Amino acid sequence: MKSRVILELYHDSTVEPFENPRFNTIEVMKMLKEAEIRGFIVKIVDTAGWSRELLMERYKQIVRRCRKGGGIFGPRNKRGWFFGREVPALIILTEGGKPELYPAQIGNSLITISEILKKLLSKRGGDGHLHVH
Repeated sequence: MKSRVILELYHDSTVEPFENPRFNTIEVMKMLKEAEIRGFIVKIVDTAGWSRELLMERYKQIVRRCRKGGGIFGPRNKRGWFFGREVPALIILTEGGKPELYPAQIGNSLITISEILKKLLSKRGGDGHLHVH
């Protein structure tokens, strides 16, 4: 079975991301370019100039549908405060599936954007589809 995959990166080109959760802009952009070459649909959203309210609204729209992610984008009382600005965000969308939001805290492990892109690229065929067995 094949499933089309959309990758949406939200980041602010005018703000240096927090050191943790380790976001390497050059590495991520290179992997997204590779993903595009391999047939992923890639959308890069520069949030420079977006208000906190707009960022938090987009975060809420995404996280309520998500299968993974959401907890590391701000303190408990301000979930989403750092979304797409101090903490860049990657949303992975597949046809018929729930979105996944990265970086993600899964148990005691933090899965970074770079790590999930490496994993996704290693599973991806060259035809723009994710091959699920």
